[in-house]
Amino acid sequence: MPAVRMYAEWASLTGRLRSAQEPSSSVLHSFPAGVGREVALSTIKHVARGHSVSVPGSDMGTESSFLHSEKDLRWTMEVVCYGLTLPLNELETIKYCVHVYCDWLTSLLPNPKNCVPPPLSAAPELYCRQIINQLYNVFMPRPGESSDQVQKQAVLCHRILRSLQTVAQNSLLMNNELWEELLLLLLSVNDTLLAPPFEKDDMGVVLGERVLSVLFEVWLLGTLKNFPSPVLWKTFAEVILRWRHRVAVVDQWNRGCLSLTVRLLSDMYGAQAVQSVDIRDDGNLVPVSMSKETIKQTWYRMLHLLGNPVELTQVGVISNAPHFKHWAILQDNPKEPCEHPCLSVLPEAFGRAMGGIAAMVDAFLGNEVDTRALFGPAVELSEPLSPLDVSHNSVHEPPPSPNARFTAFLFPRRAGAMSAAITASASALGTAASSGSNHFPPARGNPGNSPGPVARGPPPCGRALVESSSFGSNVSVCSTASTDSHSGAVGHGDTRSRFSTKRPRAATFDLGVSNTTSVPAETTVQVGPSSGKQEQTSYSPPQRGSIALLPGRPKVNSILHLFGAWLFEAALVGSQFSALPSHQPRNDENSDLPDSVTADKFERGRALALGTLCRIFSAKRTHEDIQPIYLSHFYVALNQGLASKVLSSEVIASVLMNGQDLLRVDLDGVQVILPEIVAAVEAVLCSEKDPKFSSEFSSNFLASKHKGGVPVPELRRAAISILLSVLALPHHFLQLPVNRLFPFSGGRVIQGRPVHFWELRPRLLNVLTHALQYESDALNTSMLLGGLSMSVQDAALFEMAVHSSQVENSHNESGYSNASYSARTMFSKATFWVCQRLKKHWYSNLNVCLAALEALGSLAQTHLADFSISEARQPVLALCSFIVNQCSRPKQAHSRDLHSSIVAAFRCLQMWLLHYPGLLIADARGTLYPILETIELGLSGCKSVENPGDEPLMKEDKPCNPTSMRVKEAAEAVYSHIFNHVGTLQREIGVESLSTQLDEETLLSYLLMSRHHMELGNTEFSFTKSAAVKHFRYFALDNSTILALLEEPIKNEQDPQPSISVLIRGPFGRFAWTMQLRLLPRNKSGSKMLLTSSNPGRPLPANEPSSQVHQNPRYEPEDVERVPPCKVDKSIPSLESLTSSGKNSRVCAKLDTILKEQIQLEDAAFADKRGYKREYPNPETECVPPPLCSDFQTSRIFLSSFQMLAPHLGVEDPRRRSDGDQQPPLCALNADEEIFVHDLELLDRMEARTHDTLHVFYVGAGQRDLSEFLQNVEKFENTSKEFVEFLLSVGWPVTIGKHSGWTGDVATSWQGHYDSKPHLTPTRKGTVRVSGDNTSTKVSLCKTNSSAPSTWDGSKDVLYWADAGQEIAVVIPSCRSLGKVKAFQATHEAPSSRNSAGCEGGDHLASGPMQRRLNPVTKVIVAWIETQEDAATLPVGEMVNICQTGEEPSTYWQDSPDSRPVFLICIHPQQTGLYRIRLKSNAMQKISFAIPMVDGMVVSRRSLGALVRQMALNVYHRQRLEHDGFRQPHVQRTLRIQELIKKYQLKTTLPDFYYDLFTNPILAWKGIDYEYKAVNLIRDGGEQVSFLKNYFVEWW
Repeated sequence: MPAVRMYAEWASLTGRLRSAQEPSSSVLHSFPAGVGREVALSTIKHVARGHSVSVPGSDMGTESSFLHSEKDLRWTMEVVCYGLTLPLNELETIKYCVHVYCDWLTSLLPNPKNCVPPPLSAAPELYCRQIINQLYNVFMPRPGESSDQVQKQAVLCHRILRSLQTVAQNSLLMNNELWEELLLLLLSVNDTLLAPPFEKDDMGVVLGERVLSVLFEVWLLGTLKNFPSPVLWKTFAEVILRWRHRVAVVDQWNRGCLSLTVRLLSDMYGAQAVQSVDIRDDGNLVPVSMSKETIKQTWYRMLHLLGNPVELTQVGVISNAPHFKHWAILQDNPKEPCEHPCLSVLPEAFGRAMGGIAAMVDAFLGNEVDTRALFGPAVELSEPLSPLDVSHNSVHEPPPSPNARFTAFLFPRRAGAMSAAITASASALGTAASSGSNHFPPARGNPGNSPGPVARGPPPCGRALVESSSFGSNVSVCSTASTDSHSGAVGHGDTRSRFSTKRPRAATFDLGVSNTTSVPAETTVQVGPSSGKQEQTSYSPPQRGSIALLPGRPKVNSILHLFGAWLFEAALVGSQFSALPSHQPRNDENSDLPDSVTADKFERGRALALGTLCRIFSAKRTHEDIQPIYLSHFYVALNQGLASKVLSSEVIASVLMNGQDLLRVDLDGVQVILPEIVAAVEAVLCSEKDPKFSSEFSSNFLASKHKGGVPVPELRRAAISILLSVLALPHHFLQLPVNRLFPFSGGRVIQGRPVHFWELRPRLLNVLTHALQYESDALNTSMLLGGLSMSVQDAALFEMAVHSSQVENSHNESGYSNASYSARTMFSKATFWVCQRLKKHWYSNLNVCLAALEALGSLAQTHLADFSISEARQPVLALCSFIVNQCSRPKQAHSRDLHSSIVAAFRCLQMWLLHYPGLLIADARGTLYPILETIELGLSGCKSVENPGDEPLMKEDKPCNPTSMRVKEAAEAVYSHIFNHVGTLQREIGVESLSTQLDEETLLSYLLMSRHHMELGNTEFSFTKSAAVKHFRYFALDNSTILALLEEPIKNEQDPQPSISVLIRGPFGRFAWTMQLRLLPRNKSGSKMLLTSSNPGRPLPANEPSSQVHQNPRYEPEDVERVPPCKVDKSIPSLESLTSSGKNSRVCAKLDTILKEQIQLEDAAFADKRGYKREYPNPETECVPPPLCSDFQTSRIFLSSFQMLAPHLGVEDPRRRSDGDQQPPLCALNADEEIFVHDLELLDRMEARTHDTLHVFYVGAGQRDLSEFLQNVEKFENTSKEFVEFLLSVGWPVTIGKHSGWTGDVATSWQGHYDSKPHLTPTRKGTVRVSGDNTSTKVSLCKTNSSAPSTWDGSKDVLYWADAGQEIAVVIPSCRSLGKVKAFQATHEAPSSRNSAGCEGGDHLASGPMQRRLNPVTKVIVAWIETQEDAATLPVGEMVNICQTGEEPSTYWQDSPDSRPVFLICIHPQQTGLYRIRLKSNAMQKISFAIPMVDGMVVSRRSLGALVRQMALNVYHRQRLEHDGFRQPHVQRTLRIQELIKKYQLKTTLPDFYYDLFTNPILAWKGIDYEYKAVNLIRDGGEQVSFLKNYFVEWW
């Protein structure tokens, strides 16, 4: 309601206001001018003696006045009044008059000056009213005076204004009449100076801002001391309408309204409600002692004082004033009043007015407001300035550019970033204050370190900065608030950083600044022209996410009741629904308006209004109702702003920057503006570099994209944020139509029928993919990659659901199938685009590299039903190429970030191989070879074959210079997974453990039960671990593997082969093997040989007699006899010659005896053969095999068979034993020490993959206390069905006692044994699918319906998910968890003191390298919030305190809970069935780039669990990359194995080693301490025990 109508029943005092034609008259005006001048000069100079003015012979105020009678005083005042009207060439006389009156005004003060005449001191009210009335003469413009004279006149005016301010502030004698006279004087002065059209260097320009600031300050002071009457308020409201063509009027109105708004909000909601509003420069405007009721009355009257701000766009209304009409009449050529050049500032004035309204709205909402970005502080002069110093810009610092001010309030979310940029720039220039000072630029009028002005007003309202105990601030530039105290200055009290958004909330988590992320390169764009000089503003990295709103803010309806009429009208300026018919575009033929005031010039104010409306509606609370009339007006305004034919870049930028949450706050009917918003997003993201979108709609935007003063990356970021909130809509609403308010040609409307949500899917995907191809900003690229990952996964899950349900009616599957936009097509295109951009453009930016690799990893886990294995070859080869290129970069380019990207690439490659093992089989040469070459490059730093055709370089000839140890360790992990897990991961135990569940104790028990057929019912034999270990031989191999050999007893005649059982403990886990030494493979040995132990005998002979040819054998050829002998023939003596000699007679006799015996035997044999026929075979002569060997040295056989004892590889190699510190390749370990078993258990509890923990809380509506969160999960009814389904989609339930993996607590992890009985029975009905990877699991909901989510709090059960490379436990803290924390705090026992594999303390092997923590300490917490407002009040410090895993170092608990690093994921279920995601982190900055989830993203129910799990794993992975102490899990196991080997190695010589190996076999059946227990011995227990004893004694 306008102020004039507010006081319609009251009279106005406009007639009493003075004008330039009606100066205060004196009796001397009746005389000739020369007479009055001579009298005034001679009189004033004498009267000024003794006053505060430099007069020759004066005492400067120490003399008492000689005017002792009232008559003298009245006559003197007549002379002074005449002196005040003299021309400016008599400036010295005028100055004397001014100083005399200013000194006499001190009679109203408690301590008047001595120069005050006694009659004046006796009746100050009477004479001071005349003095105030006569001082108006000084402010009268003197026509024809030079600019220099005008500046000198301004000095005197400043002196008067300062005196009036002092009197108003400190006087105790002012009555109603005097206050009324003072206010009327100020109104008259302002009306005289400001009502006429201004020209260059006139009094209105020079003094306008000063007189306005004094008027508003004194007026507000008067509301405290003597509240103005309605007549004065009406007079003020009437005359200010004549000043609206001056921008300073709007600035002062903004300043007064905003200061009152701050006090009003402080009184209504407390001091913390206004800490986001910085009015430090205007804190003295509103007196501190003003009552609450006075504040309310004054604020409402001041708000409506300016009338309707939208009238500033109506040039005819503004120019319909006598001064403008008078100007038009005096022109030589006929002109309209609206053609005056001064009206060209109306667009800026309109923008300032809308900025002030926006600032007040932001104050109500709790947004950050910086008044200095809107208007400069008032000019205050503590001393008279020289004439050259007084001007319209008489300040040392130039006023802020109108464009800069507009930008700050058009996009208030960037106010903190702009302030941070100013602070950073000041620091760079060396102008920043020292430690402890305020981080602010010099105030206007107070440059550098010059002393500030002395303010003589009341102190500012109490806005002392209370340091918040919340840790929610994660801004790039941190500010420290301090107190700027000036000696004798009032109004510079406690101040705070203008870009600090903290509020004093105990142990809360402020989501105000979410995921603040640095942009690699700042973008500097032109803000716009200003006074003939262009300004450029460098913006710091913008903030990601939504601004924190005031928790107790007013409702949307309440704010719109106050400001809605103005904002809606301003938002429609220039549209077909504009309430101002005189505003037409410049291209209208009937338009007679000047170019400077056409409708398009007011687009800034319109953009401000639309942006403010967007912020108001975005501040809607959950379940808050907004009146339909406001919603309809808002949608119409948005439609007209975004769907107009002539596109305004400022409107587009304002809507996108301020309306990012419009589609996330459940506004009723918001889908009607969805086509316009999508079109605006499309224009911003898809217009550049792509001719496909070069329509008129987008080209107009590109032509003016820099006029709005928004950096292009920030504008694109806002468009991307909106895009991420609509990507899930097509798959959710399907065939639901999207109704339009008004059809327009700029959009893509399907003719003949309305547009459906499903039909928007191709358009949204095109926007997403095109934006990704041309995006250059790091943060924007990460957001787009997150949206791409979410879209592909959601599409794949949707198609699986459609295919399984076989919808045939209205939701026919063919209606949702589009080959160009199917999940498979999107998958192929996404992998291609990401791989190409990663290789060509993103390789040098770590954050973008990690985001791209995370996107590829997310795509690898996407399950596609009809996916071809060949399509996975491209990303795998691209990853290999990326790794090779990164490793091949020059040495100067190598850094930690570069190596982190390589490590992440190896992780991504491992995920692709695990999910697509067929790649290694389908095309081994095309895929496996490049993979192995890449792994070789990572392990050694070079390839064996650098170029095709080169000779391979052998391993022993190739130098080992890896790129870095981290790269080598990552390559080792991939290498191990290829041979151990790719294609073979799905065992009976699943992915809960990569190691075998068999240990020494279990293996020995199974061995005895199987070898000796102990079928004794339910009897089990239990061995202690120490007893079982003693029956194994332990060897260390290559200082990285521990072999435990069990020599099995061979009492088994079925398969009598040397056998041995081996437990292999290596870097990648524990594995069990049973080996047999066989001469032939099992498939060639024959099954009968394995089933019988009898001798099969030889085959039967063939009885058919063979034909024999009898011939005499010849020992020499026939020709030999014909050859004559020679002497050589006699070199060999004959047998006769030898036997004839006596020397050989004994030998010959013995030979004869042997020959005779042999002849006899042969004759007897032939005789028997001829005599009778014997049986075959002859039992007397048949060969019988020896008995089976039952004792082997299997350990020696095993070691020698694998060449571990060979000289060139084994312990005898002198080259490998030359170094005393180097471990030999093979050595024996001493297993007899008591602590050896304990160290083995610690080693077995070290998993060869990363492990993480995700804590989930359920937050009910309006809940603030942690105990309420914990009680929610105690009963199923306290939560929601969607929450339980979400939990089961993140992981599957496991029982801790039987679970062999990570449980979220080191005390219970890796201890359970696998149970062959299934924990869950899959059903066809009532199941929920755990999706997101190829190992989908169905979890029955029957159990969850009868049990509360607190079942999975980690005490007995927990939710779990794992693959071959990582595992994560999902813990839902309950009241039991709180009890554990309290017990821990009571006993002061650090969790890290527990004996665990991943902790620092409690482990005698944790020395040296093992002191490094296995996991970073950042916690990832998920909060399911039923209302979005609860995200800003979560007690995250208490939540972190309860999330203990046992891996935290002792120093972790010494920090305050609010300072501990945490990554928070808030999930808010919307009324549409979708889920809004809010992310927040106070940890390292790079974590905020993690995907696939992005702050503000809206996801579907089907993909929520998989996305949250992937997000948590990626966050943990990113922090591991930045954690200096982190080592790969297999490296941790290697270090532990090396320490164990070093500790227990047997220092024996080589002979002793072999002697022990050959002579001391350890047999499992000797020396066993039989400790058994009988189970289910119900009856005859004594007899059974007796039987067992007798059995073992007999057997032994």
